[in-house]
Amino acid sequence: MRHHWVAVASALLSVFISATDAMAQSNASGRRLSATVSALGLASVHPVDDTYVGGPYLDHGLGGVGLGAAVMFELVAPTGPSLVIEASAANVEVKQSGRLVDGRDTGSGGATSRLRDPMLAVLGGITFGQGATTAAIVAGAGYADPVPVVNGQRIDRFDDPAVQEGAGHMAFVGGVNVRRASEGRVSLVVSARYALVHRSRRAQELGASRHVVRLGVGVSVRLGK
Repeated sequence: MRHHWVAVASALLSVFISATDAMAQSNASGRRLSATVSALGLASVHPVDDTYVGGPYLDHGLGGVGLGAAVMFELVAPTGPSLVIEASAANVEVKQSGRLVDGRDTGSGGATSRLRDPMLAVLGGITFGQGATTAAIVAGAGYADPVPVVNGQRIDRFDDPAVQEGAGHMAFVGGVNVRRASEGRVSLVVSARYALVHRSRRAQELGASRHVVRLGVGVSVRLGK
């Protein structure tokens, strides 16, 4: 697994180098970098891992579609390379029952389980287009907290090693941004993200999948002149 993160780090380093070269070229040509800050509302899609769903063990997996929010800072060089730093979180809540939830068969008792999956990611990519509409393809690494909450308490509260395996791990993040400029410095921005996060065995027993898709729409404000 380590070599995957080495590859991601190498790719990000290449983007940083390209962005540095682009900054030098922009200074020489009189063109400037474009910096924007965006705020987006999210629809976060969490597929269900149905490995343990069924019988007396689990009636519903922990997944679904929830609302969330994201904040994004983007730096785009005139020649295309871009750097994005973003933070996002969402809320998916499911009522579950079964032996894997509280020790009783499905249909008896139960608990309210929740996923938020907050992430902080650093992404590199390329921006296309120079008119009113631009698009950027980005990818990189992020830090995620993928631990579910059951009845208001994190499932790692008992320091279960199987749960701790999934706490505070790196995530692969990639996606696209599309921006439509309007009057002044404000633009409409639409984003799509896919994240591959680490889940502990205990989280998988509750039906939490490693895959997260976040679709967002919001506004972007250009900084500077």
